[in-house]
Amino acid sequence: MKSLPRFHFVQERGPWIARCEDPRCAALLGASAVPVMRDFRDGQWAWGKQVLFSGNPDQFGRPWWNDPGQARWRELLLSGAPLLVRRATPPTAEAPTGSVGEPIGVFRTHDVAIEDNHMTLKLIERLAEAS
Repeated sequence: MKSLPRFHFVQERGPWIARCEDPRCAALLGASAVPVMRDFRDGQWAWGKQVLFSGNPDQFGRPWWNDPGQARWRELLLSGAPLLVRRATPPTAEAPTGSVGEPIGVFRTHDVAIEDNHMTLKLIERLAEAS
């Protein structure tokens, strides 16, 4: 079994975009900046033979993917940039947006659909490990 490359990504506070300064990122992944999504283990992600995300505004009471500050994130995701997925802790009173969590990996996406009140995508290939 071929081992996957491992890259260190830095995510700035605010936008859900992470950057990798390693020049191999752009060469192997086709991008050094990638959108980030979190898996809160709340049923929006289905991990199986096919990995599917089906989100709705119930998670935060609004369609967060359409927030004005997410324009660059949407652009990256819709352009086919790889997606960094992180395991997160659900929101609490102390952390109303939940935690960032540990990286699960960097994936190639397919069938990304961003609508007003629903968003879906498939992960079709794990491209790299992330830290």
